[in-house]
Amino acid sequence: MHDAVEDKPKRTLLPRFSIRTLFWLITASALVFVVVGMAARGHDWAWGVSLGLLSIVFTAIVHAAWFYVVWLFVRLLSARPKEIG
Repeated sequence: MHDAVEDKPKRTLLPRFSIRTLFWLITASALVFVVVGMAARGHDWAWGVSLGLLSIVFTAIVHAAWFYVVWLFVRLLSARPKEIG
Protein backbone atom coordinates (compact mmCIF):
# COMPACT_ATOMS: atom_id res chain seq x y z
CA MET A 1 0.00 0.00 0.00
CA HIS A 2 1.36 3.40 -1.00
CA ASP A 3 1.20 6.23 1.50
CA ALA A 4 0.52 9.70 0.03
CA VAL A 5 2.28 11.44 2.90
CA GLU A 6 5.64 10.07 1.75
CA ASP A 7 5.32 11.80 -1.63
CA LYS A 8 5.19 15.28 -0.17
CA PRO A 9 8.51 17.11 -0.05
CA LYS A 10 9.84 17.82 3.40
CA ARG A 11 9.59 21.45 4.44
CA THR A 12 12.66 22.67 6.26
CA LEU A 13 12.91 25.67 8.53
CA LEU A 14 16.12 26.93 6.95
CA PRO A 15 17.34 26.37 3.41
CA ARG A 16 20.33 24.13 2.94
CA PHE A 17 23.67 25.84 2.43
CA SER A 18 26.98 24.36 1.48
CA ILE A 19 30.13 25.01 3.45
CA ARG A 20 31.46 26.98 0.47
CA THR A 21 28.43 29.32 0.63
CA LEU A 22 28.92 29.83 4.35
CA PHE A 23 32.62 30.53 3.75
CA TRP A 24 31.79 33.31 1.27
CA LEU A 25 29.14 34.72 3.61
CA ILE A 26 31.57 34.85 6.54
CA THR A 27 34.27 36.42 4.34
CA ALA A 28 31.90 39.11 3.04
CA SER A 29 30.70 39.85 6.57
CA ALA A 30 34.28 40.16 7.79
CA LEU A 31 35.10 42.63 5.01
CA VAL A 32 32.02 44.71 5.84
CA PHE A 33 32.97 44.85 9.50
CA VAL A 34 36.56 45.81 8.64
CA VAL A 35 35.25 48.74 6.58
CA VAL A 36 32.83 49.77 9.34
CA GLY A 37 35.66 49.56 11.87
CA MET A 38 37.84 51.79 9.70
CA ALA A 39 34.93 54.24 9.45
CA ALA A 40 34.72 54.31 13.23
CA ARG A 41 38.43 55.19 13.31
CA GLY A 42 37.77 58.20 11.07
CA HIS A 43 38.58 57.18 7.49
CA ASP A 44 36.40 59.26 5.16
CA TRP A 45 36.23 56.70 2.35
CA ALA A 46 35.09 54.04 4.83
CA TRP A 47 32.27 56.35 6.01
CA GLY A 48 31.07 56.60 2.41
CA VAL A 49 31.22 52.87 1.82
CA SER A 50 29.47 52.18 5.14
CA LEU A 51 26.67 54.62 4.35
CA GLY A 52 26.32 53.11 0.88
CA LEU A 53 26.01 49.61 2.34
CA LEU A 54 23.55 50.87 4.95
CA SER A 55 21.41 52.46 2.25
CA ILE A 56 21.34 49.21 0.27
CA VAL A 57 20.25 47.27 3.36
CA PHE A 58 17.60 49.89 4.20
CA THR A 59 16.27 49.81 0.63
CA ALA A 60 16.04 46.01 0.73
CA ILE A 61 14.11 46.14 4.02
CA VAL A 62 11.68 48.73 2.64
CA HIS A 63 11.11 46.66 -0.50
CA ALA A 64 10.51 43.53 1.58
CA ALA A 65 8.03 45.39 3.78
CA TRP A 66 6.08 46.69 0.75
CA PHE A 67 6.08 43.20 -0.76
CA TYR A 68 4.62 41.84 2.48
CA VAL A 69 1.92 44.53 2.59
CA VAL A 70 0.88 43.89 -1.02
CA TRP A 71 0.98 40.11 -0.50
CA LEU A 72 -1.21 40.50 2.60
CA PHE A 73 -3.80 42.56 0.70
CA VAL A 74 -3.85 40.05 -2.15
CA ARG A 75 -4.37 37.20 0.29
CA LEU A 76 -7.18 39.07 2.07
CA LEU A 77 -8.94 40.02 -1.16
CA SER A 78 -8.65 36.56 -2.71
CA ALA A 79 -9.94 34.88 0.49
CA ARG A 80 -13.36 36.52 0.16
CA PRO A 81 -16.15 34.20 -0.98
CA LYS A 82 -17.37 35.09 -4.46
CA GLU A 83 -21.05 35.86 -4.90
CA ILE A 84 -22.98 33.74 -7.35
CA GLY A 85 -25.51 35.35 -9.57
